[in-house]
Amino acid sequence: MNSHAFQFRLACDKDREHVLALHRDAFGAEEGEGIANLVEEKLDDLPAEPVYSFVADWGDQVAGRVSFAAVRIETDEEATAQIPAPLAIVKLDGCVGIRGRYRSNPTG
Repeated sequence: MNSHAFQFRLACDKDREHVLALHRDAFGAEEGEGIANLVEEKLDDLPAEPVYSFVADWGDQVAGRVSFAAVRIETDEEATAQIPAPLAIVKLDGCVGIRGRYRSNPTG
């Protein structure tokens, strides 16, 4: 296994605090707390079920997260869909984000 590869998996309850911290860090001091609060509300929003939440592990760190929540679209015909909720990716190595590292070396 490549030690520099992301491991994607379904998020679980034990990831909650890591996910909230990830959003705070990813969005910065000004917006981070508000985004983390929004994510926390969505995690507890039973009418939005089912919510599919995925995390990306980088070593022993939760380095990314995205979730998809159910929505109902009401028009002449009712439709359901899944929409992405806030996405966050942590910065590694100070100012070099995972996205930049992946773009410069996508094979690890």
